[in-house]
Amino acid sequence: MKRGYLDRHEDVSGITGTGDVCEFVIASDGRVATFWPTGVGVWPSLEEMLKVHGHNGRTIAVIIDDPMEENHCDHCHLHDSLNCPNHGASGCPACLNTIP
Repeated sequence: MKRGYLDRHEDVSGITGTGDVCEFVIASDGRVATFWPTGVGVWPSLEEMLKVHGHNGRTIAVIIDDPMEENHCDHCHLHDSLNCPNHGASGCPACLNTIP
């Protein structure tokens, strides 16, 4: 899971102000939960969330802790010392289901 925040450079709506306006988490399946001072939202992906809240680049998503490292599988979001022939890490059901 990745954590982040929305950094708004220009408040086109006049509601949230600028700076860190929202926290979010990205689940291993890519869904995003946003945490605003006034409520919570759920989106199918970061891209979909930014279509609404990005205000054409005036607000950017900042990832504050990314599990990406040498033995991390981008598809599975798992760390392992072995390599999945399909995605880069082993031990994940998503990877193991695709191994012939």
